[in-house]
Amino acid sequence: MRTWFSGILLFLTAVSGSALFAAPELRRFTVTARVQCLDTPEELRRGIEALIHDDLYALSAVDVVEGRDLEELQRSLYTGSIEETLKAGGVDYLIDVRCRPGKSGLVFQASLKQLQTGASVSMEEQTLPQRQAGQIPFIVIRGLFLRASEKGLIPSSVVAASEQSRLSSAVRPQFDTLLAYGRARQFEHVDPVRSTSYLREAMVIDPDFHQAYARLFFSYYANHTISRPAEMDLQSQRRVRTDGLAGIWLARAFYDLGVRAHTMGNIPNAAAYQRITNGLLSGAGRSRSLLAALNLHRTGQIQLLMIQPYQAHYSFQTAREMLESGEQQNTFFYAANLLPLSAAYAADGKPDLGLRLLERAQRSDRPTLFTALVQANTALIHAKAGDTASALEKFRNARKILDDEGFASSTLYMSILVQEANLLRSTGETRTAESIYSEILLRSRILGMDASRAQADAFSGLGMTRMARGESQTARHYLQNASFMQLRLGPRPAFDSFTTSQLPERTPAGFTTEERNRVASYTGAFQYSRHARHVQARTYAGRLDDTNVILRDLFDRTMTGDTALNHLRQEWLNGRSQDEVHFIDIGPAIANRQSPGVTAVSLARDFPEMKVIALDLPEQVQIFERDVSPVLRRRVLDFPNFHILAGNGVHPLRKQILGSNWVERSKKRRTLATGDAIAIRAANSIDIYETWPVIERHLIDIGADFEANPVLYLFNRSILFKPAGSRQFRIAGMISRAGFDHMYETFNRAGEPAYTLMPR
Repeated sequence: MRTWFSGILLFLTAVSGSALFAAPELRRFTVTARVQCLDTPEELRRGIEALIHDDLYALSAVDVVEGRDLEELQRSLYTGSIEETLKAGGVDYLIDVRCRPGKSGLVFQASLKQLQTGASVSMEEQTLPQRQAGQIPFIVIRGLFLRASEKGLIPSSVVAASEQSRLSSAVRPQFDTLLAYGRARQFEHVDPVRSTSYLREAMVIDPDFHQAYARLFFSYYANHTISRPAEMDLQSQRRVRTDGLAGIWLARAFYDLGVRAHTMGNIPNAAAYQRITNGLLSGAGRSRSLLAALNLHRTGQIQLLMIQPYQAHYSFQTAREMLESGEQQNTFFYAANLLPLSAAYAADGKPDLGLRLLERAQRSDRPTLFTALVQANTALIHAKAGDTASALEKFRNARKILDDEGFASSTLYMSILVQEANLLRSTGETRTAESIYSEILLRSRILGMDASRAQADAFSGLGMTRMARGESQTARHYLQNASFMQLRLGPRPAFDSFTTSQLPERTPAGFTTEERNRVASYTGAFQYSRHARHVQARTYAGRLDDTNVILRDLFDRTMTGDTALNHLRQEWLNGRSQDEVHFIDIGPAIANRQSPGVTAVSLARDFPEMKVIALDLPEQVQIFERDVSPVLRRRVLDFPNFHILAGNGVHPLRKQILGSNWVERSKKRRTLATGDAIAIRAANSIDIYETWPVIERHLIDIGADFEANPVLYLFNRSILFKPAGSRQFRIAGMISRAGFDHMYETFNRAGEPAYTLMPR
């Protein structure tokens, strides 16, 4: 999994008189900063990072890029190297800040590197008493800028007396205030209520610490998403003046609120927050800043969703002109703005101009996610211009990049599939189009994406193809489904385009957002402690026989007619035999008094060479040893390849397997080898009793423990897979609904096959 350095900061600053820059009054340069604190609380690093951001806003010639904008740059242009990625995004300089505890306080040092030439300046190690940690951002920025100016790496205007005066005017918080502020910034996106309490704590300690008050607007309205009170509060509040530095901090908070509201689909609030941001920036004299241009770009995205094409076109064009006025054509943000702008020109009957803009937007020849966006947008314009061959080629290029990067299970991938199928249908290739529409519906079903835009479009496309063939009854069924979904989804954007806000994200366990949502949907359904003993150990013969079906097909190398099955077999087994496979069944109801562990026992019976480990809670294993009849207990333990382990399914599995909590300790067990294939099942156990954060940690632990092993994980109804040499899971398919009825002991697939694999 890609690991980004923690605490990254990107800012652009105007330059003047320097031999390095051709247009000194207009040209801007970009800088990133990396903040790393060793052996210190995370909130300290977060607080220092946040204060560096805040201090940079004090400089009139500086634009700060953080949060979602920086994440989009990283995801869009990642090429395997942090520095190369930043350079591709138009970043010129890297600031590196490191701190650690010392005998007399905090020890810190910093450096600034020019990415293009490798030239750098650095500050010697300094030590500050802990209570003065709030001074670090000021010392770092001032010290590095002065040294860089002396060496000609940055223009002297950045360190002018007036700029230094504004920088020094910002409040330097006490240490406890800094920690509280850092905690607030750490949790503001995941737990706004908790963040609010930390911000109030910071304000109690330091009433003049206006940064905390400004950020309080974000944490409060992130939890109470009503924009009208926000506007009223801005008119009535007196703690923060909106015509100075605090106004910029407020603008940043409301800009982040707009991004959050857009991401959550709250379009009216997003538009309101963007209006507030624009007004605050204007009042603070920053209406031509990068933040203003980014806010205008995001305003255009909202206007597309509100079916305001002309206003959106104006917003994108104005953002482009603002970035060009600062000579920011070489930045990622300029290129990202060209994507929807090119679509606007194409919709206005100017496809040639749209294609020229997309040529300018291409950052490099490397196949990054941004390249996929450019390819997909180029395909849209070719399709509008009637160049079907070029459009199909570009669509497939974009999909290949996403597939190679592991993002085939994403909304963006399926949106591109929809456009490709629509194009094929419009040119008369209805059979191929139907195949793609069916693939979209299959992917949506596996990912649990019910009533998604892609699913609605696929139903609509299938309905129109069937109607054209005269199959009116089937067509009406598809079109009615599409109509109901589209009614709930709301109006379509004013014109089609693929933007950076649609880029897929990867979670710590390796999933796309869509995969994460599907797996998380099973979790936390019940509380184990509230269930009676017989419910905790409920099972019955045949309940999970779909597991046996998919394993039988995977082991049967003569079944070669299914491409997806062949691919999964090659990745998981890669020539291995059954005796090189370990199956870990988590929570197999070993304490059931009528059929102890019957579903796990059936695996040992059907696959006698495969090692089956029944992992259950110690209390359940004790019931098995104490209360289950000796006849049934012997029947279970007589299988030489069946082993019972007392443990906890969400704790690291390798450590438990290597431990001694085994039943029948004298039974010979084959040691888990590095090259062995592993299968895990959690069905009606930790998958429904544990919460998603616990399960996510569990999956991360499995990825780390068994990085060298291929892992097939049957988690509830989802089939997860992790290749050998990787720590990242993906959804490879799904099991039928049979056996997941928590009310009745039935085995009803409801017309579904035993398993369904993701198309390859």
